[in-house]
Amino acid sequence: VWNSIGEVHKVGAGSIFYLASEHGFDVGEYRKDKREEIREEKREEEQQQKGVWSIKPVRHAPPENSIKRREFVYGRHLIRGFVSVTVSPGGIGKTTVMMTEQIAMATGRSLLNVEPSEPNLRTLHINLEDPLDELLRRYYATLKHFKIDHEEVCDNVFLHSGRDYKVILADRGDGGIIQMPDADILRRHIVDNEIDVVQIDPIIKAHYLDENSNKDID
Repeated sequence: VWNSIGEVHKVGAGSIFYLASEHGFDVGEYRKDKREEIREEKREEEQQQKGVWSIKPVRHAPPENSIKRREFVYGRHLIRGFVSVTVSPGGIGKTTVMMTEQIAMATGRSLLNVEPSEPNLRTLHINLEDPLDELLRRYYATLKHFKIDHEEVCDNVFLHSGRDYKVILADRGDGGIIQMPDADILRRHIVDNEIDVVQIDPIIKAHYLDENSNKDID
């Protein structure tokens, strides 16, 4: 193609691309690859501007007794500042277990042979499957079974049903993963009500991401 053009200085880029396309060159694919190449160069440049991550030996690490211990709040399952997962097939009783754990943490009692770290822990259970009246049935049934007075725990147990308002924390958009407004609202509820533990049941209904994608869930 190039050799057939003749006087190159009189030929523009449009003519070159046209002739190339006549000989099987895919202009659209070329431009797509070129745009991706430019984007990759931009990403590399941004990464360089952020600085390269480094490694250090532990010679200058703080002494052992100055490192804060893990803050277990319920047995060895729940740790303050960490995410824990309760997993089982459907219909086994996860919701009942989680709500019983709520009441255990509110009272400080070992209702399921697991010791809460302290009494009067404040917990929020966000259930995205059952209506509020069903959650309240389970709440009162648990109190009755363990002989606990409603007044003892009512200020420390918070319930929310997705039937009243569906909480969505994240979605996927054209630019990648998007944090939804509900995430900020949840943070505000946690701070305003001094919530110690948040339960989301089930987590798959709190987002529109691909749970089989490590990148999405991370």
